[in-house]
Amino acid sequence: MEEIKRQIARKISIDDLQKGIYIKQEGWQSNFVQTRSGDKVSRINLVGTVVSQQDAQCSIDDGTGRIDIRTFDQSQSLPKLTIGQVIMVIGRPREFDSEMYILPEIVKPVIDKKWIEVRLKELRRNEKIMVEATPQPKKEVGMQEVCEAIKYLDQGNGASTEDVLQKLNAPQTEEIIKKLLREGELFEIAPGKLKIS
Repeated sequence: MEEIKRQIARKISIDDLQKGIYIKQEGWQSNFVQTRSGDKVSRINLVGTVVSQQDAQCSIDDGTGRIDIRTFDQSQSLPKLTIGQVIMVIGRPREFDSEMYILPEIVKPVIDKKWIEVRLKELRRNEKIMVEATPQPKKEVGMQEVCEAIKYLDQGNGASTEDVLQKLNAPQTEEIIKKLLREGELFEIAPGKLKIS
């Protein structure tokens, strides 16, 4: 009989998780979230701040979004948490009524709140490596695709023009960016850093 291996708990942002597609599988195969990058994520590792707390449920925010942590088994109730506390959660993404939540395996307090910043930097670095390593084939793009790419790459400090050009890999992207800047749909918060108006 083939040995069943435990899936790796992937470090992921709440935003990336919630923008993915939840896929239900038949039989013993694990359900998973198909992320925008094409990854299949069955177990996750999140670090976030507790923003609400009830007996069997809490909500956390990691700076990119907010998600509920829910337990249904009384033997696995959440530890005593406080609003503003930073926690690490390892668990499985689940969906109910088109709303994603996490079924936790481990919920552990994080003493130093700076771990949220560390995690966000890790995720940004991984995303940049992914963008550089997997350029898309050349294609036709329009204004909507350019705006979506900028929103996706903007982690709060604007999206680098270079990253947008690399992500879309289409010859007309630069002209579309110039047009959007002229029309006021985009603005530069710093040289080479784009933001949606």
